[in-house]
Amino acid sequence: YMRRSVFATLSDEFSNPRNTTAGAIKQKDARKTARYQLSFFVYDILGRDFETELEKVEWSRAHGLVPVDTKLLKTGEMQGGYDAWVAQRDDVDYEMDGVVYKVNLVREHRRLGATAHHPRYAIAYKFQGDSSKTTLNEVEWSVSRTGTITPVALIEPVELSGAMVSRCTLHNLSRVRELDLTLGATVVAMRRGGVIPHIESVAAPGETPVVVPSTCPSCDSQTQVRRNEQVRGGEVVRVIEFLDCTTPLTCPAAVRGTFEHFARTVDIEGFGPKMVDKLLDSGRLRSLADLYRLTAGSFRDLEGVGEVLAAKLVQNVQERSELPLRVFLAALGVDGLGAVTSEKLAQHYLTLDRILTLEVGALAALDGFQETLAQTIVEGLRATRPLIDDLRTVMTVKDFEVAQVAIEAEAIADQSFVFTGAMATLDRKSAQKAVRERGGRTPSSVTKELDYLVVGDKGSPLLGEGSLSSKHKTAEKYRADGATIQIITESAFLEMLDGRSAPAAEPERAGEPPEERIEAPRLPDDGPAQGELF
Repeated sequence: YMRRSVFATLSDEFSNPRNTTAGAIKQKDARKTARYQLSFFVYDILGRDFETELEKVEWSRAHGLVPVDTKLLKTGEMQGGYDAWVAQRDDVDYEMDGVVYKVNLVREHRRLGATAHHPRYAIAYKFQGDSSKTTLNEVEWSVSRTGTITPVALIEPVELSGAMVSRCTLHNLSRVRELDLTLGATVVAMRRGGVIPHIESVAAPGETPVVVPSTCPSCDSQTQVRRNEQVRGGEVVRVIEFLDCTTPLTCPAAVRGTFEHFARTVDIEGFGPKMVDKLLDSGRLRSLADLYRLTAGSFRDLEGVGEVLAAKLVQNVQERSELPLRVFLAALGVDGLGAVTSEKLAQHYLTLDRILTLEVGALAALDGFQETLAQTIVEGLRATRPLIDDLRTVMTVKDFEVAQVAIEAEAIADQSFVFTGAMATLDRKSAQKAVRERGGRTPSSVTKELDYLVVGDKGSPLLGEGSLSSKHKTAEKYRADGATIQIITESAFLEMLDGRSAPAAEPERAGEPPEERIEAPRLPDDGPAQGELF
C-alpha cells in the first residue's frame, strides 16, 4: 500500500493511492517501483500453526514485520470497534475502506469452514464511500459470456474518491426495478469502499422510463426474465430477477466472451480479443470446438497473420487438446463454475460423465454448495450439454486425473520442495507441477522453513559425483543451524510420487546443535473466550 504522506508528494501526477500503487507494482524496472515508496502490511501467515489470530499479529511484530492494525473484541463490542475505526479513519497514514471481523480461534476457522465464495469465519463491513448527486443519462445493457444482460448506468461524470466516474453498475434487472429508474433522474452515486461505482438511490425522478429491452442488444434474439430464488433452510428468502438472451450459444457478444474465457482458462496463447474477433467476424469460428478444428489455412488472408504465426497458433491449440477435468469445467464459462467449485466437483465426482448427471439435491449436499449455487451449476451444465458433447469430439477430458493424484498425494501434500542440479528423469517444471498437483508447494528458493531439497541424480553429489550447488550449500547451512530440511535424491522423490512414504530425516551429524524452534507468543491462560472476535 502507499502511505498518505507519500501520496501527498505525488498527488499532482496521480488521482489516488490505490491506483498509483497498482501501477507501481506493474513496473518492470525495480528502480522505478522504488520511487513510490510502497509499504507492506502482514494480514495472514501461512506455513505455521497458530492457535489464534492474535498470535499471528504478535509473531509478526516479534520478527520485525508490521501487521495490519488489529484489536481484540468481545462480541458485544463489535459496533463500538467499528465506530472507533470510523472515527480515526482520517487520522491514520493509509487509506482504509472498512473493517474485517474475524473469529480469533483458528480451530473455529476449521469448524466453520468456507463456501466456494467466502469464509464463514470472517466478514467485511465497508465504510460508506464518497457520494455525490448526478444525472442519469442512459442505461446501457451489456451482454456477458453467459448471456446475462447486465444494466449499466451512464451518468453525468462526477468525482468520487479521487476518480472521475461516468459508469455505475446496476447489477441486475431487480435493481433497476427496485430503484424505479427513469432517464434524467437525479441519482446518488457512490464508490462503495472507495472502489466500486454504485447507484445508491434516486434523489429526484426523471421523466423518461427506462426501457427493458425485449430483444438482445447483440443478436436481436428475444430476451427472457430469469428468477433466481435465494433459499435458506428450505425457504425462499429473496428473489432476484435477471435479464437473459435466449440464444447465448449463438449470440455474438456471449460467444466472443466465451471464446476469450475458454482460451484464457486453458492457457491457449495468442487468442486474445483481437484474434478472436477476426476469426468470429470471418466466420471461421462458430463454437468452442471449432478452435480445435483450426488449421494453418484457417488463418489465410487474416490481417497480421502470416504462415509462421498461423502454424504457431494451431500448435498452441493442439497442445491444450487434453485437459484435466477441473480445468475443462472452469473453462466452460458456466455460472457458478469457477476455479474453486470446479476443483471441488472434480475431486468429489472424478469423471465428467458423473458430473453431467448431477441432480440439484445431491450437489447441494456437498460441502460448500448451497442450494442456489447447486441449482445454477446443474442448470448451466444442462444448457451447455450440446457444447460439451461437441468439444469431446475434438479433444480429451482427463476424467480420472484428480482421483489418481489423490491416491498418490499423501506424502507430498502440504510439503514444500525445491529442486537443484540436473534431473535425470524429470525436467524441473514437470517435477514442480507434480508437487503442486498433489497439494504441495514449490517455492523459488531455499529457506529455513523448506521441507525438502531434491538434488537431481545427474552428476549428483549425493551419489558421489559433482559439487554442491548454491541451493545445496544454503540448505546444509540451515541444517547446521537447526532447520529440519531433508535433502533427498531425485530417485527418492520419484518414490514419493509413486505413493510410497516420505524418506526418513537424515540423522543429525555429530557436533550439530539440536533443532531450535521459534515459538509464537502465547495468550494468557485467561485469554479470550470462544465467542470473542478478532
